[in-house]
Amino acid sequence: LSSLQRLSALDQKENLTALGYHLAQLPLEPHVGKLVIIGSIFSVVDPILTIAASLGYKDPFVCPIEKRAEADRAKRAFAVPGENSDHLVLLHAYEGWVEAADKKAYCWRNFLSANTLQMIHKMKGQIAGMLKSAGLLQSGSPSDPAANVNSHNTRLVSAILVAGLYPRVARVQSFNKGNRPPKISTERHRKCSFHPASISANVKNFPTQFAVFNKIMKSTAISIYDASFVTPFPLLFFGGKIAFDKVDDEGKNLVTVDDWIQFRAPGKTARVVLDLRCQLDAVLWDVYRESHHLSSSSATDSGRTSPTLQAISAAATCNTQRSARGAASATASGAGNRAILLQTIIDLISKEQASMPQQQLQQQDNERSPNAKSRYGRHDSHGQSPSSTHHGGQYHQQAPHHNQRGRGRKQHFNWRDHC
Repeated sequence: LSSLQRLSALDQKENLTALGYHLAQLPLEPHVGKLVIIGSIFSVVDPILTIAASLGYKDPFVCPIEKRAEADRAKRAFAVPGENSDHLVLLHAYEGWVEAADKKAYCWRNFLSANTLQMIHKMKGQIAGMLKSAGLLQSGSPSDPAANVNSHNTRLVSAILVAGLYPRVARVQSFNKGNRPPKISTERHRKCSFHPASISANVKNFPTQFAVFNKIMKSTAISIYDASFVTPFPLLFFGGKIAFDKVDDEGKNLVTVDDWIQFRAPGKTARVVLDLRCQLDAVLWDVYRESHHLSSSSATDSGRTSPTLQAISAAATCNTQRSARGAASATASGAGNRAILLQTIIDLISKEQASMPQQQLQQQDNERSPNAKSRYGRHDSHGQSPSSTHHGGQYHQQAPHHNQRGRGRKQHFNWRDHC
């Protein structure tokens, strides 16, 4: 029950949430089910189904012992600079297989299992049929254009992975000086590393501080087998409980997710995120009611729009670059409010991730004097300390140490109770 509550399928009273009702209709593992549900809501069905089918089956990459280095080079060739994602590497490999004229030669050249890729392709069709039966898709085809409006947005795809993989989050602290390997920890394990099969293995510096993963392997050490690096907004939108009104040793406001993922941000940022999360939950209820022909009473369809959506709608109406027809439809109907909500979340995620390579994380030097005050340095890709702050100083990522104590009263919010 606790895992379903962390997945947001059950509330604190163990009642089904909107997501829980959707999951109950899908014969899928809950994390995979949540991943494809959120993917369908944000119209990124085809890439998400590819990744979900692989998570539910197995990795298509093969690694012969006698050709391990060659197989590793072939896998890394699918990596796109800036993405830092094993799951997107798999996606690119699958897409190349679909387009290849000679699929057998393609698999041989890239160390891929043809049988596994065929099974992933088959499973995608099966899952798409399930989503259609549940009322989440109009077509049973994973490649339906209407269900893939945003499939080109790989930043959004990475963000939606948080919805399915949370709370499997790794915190990574990079060291820009010297040849020190990054320090990696999870909620349960204080010391981890990336598995040699991951494209993140042997990498010293990363563009963000957090990564979601699906599998951990335990032998002589704890290794993260597959990882996708993500930025703060996906963790705030698709993560766990948000708490704010806590400050760090320097008097800066903190926003925390499930008490262990921390960012520097004003409380109003957390309140806006909470409001948008409530509205996203309302969208799930709307879709469930529509698919079961039930009456709707949610904020997105009843006209009782939240203050956040009212402000967004007003901004959209005043934006001269938007068409008058689009602004009118956005403010006049529940469907328009829903579109504004989803596009707002997409814009926040996409713009944030696009700016991440130019600004770096606030990092903690764990080797400082025990009596020294907490300090977090930020460095750009050349090791210089920029003076600008991310998004006008809205937030900074923070790597908290275990003995840190916040000052002030900490307020915990279950976002569903907040709704």
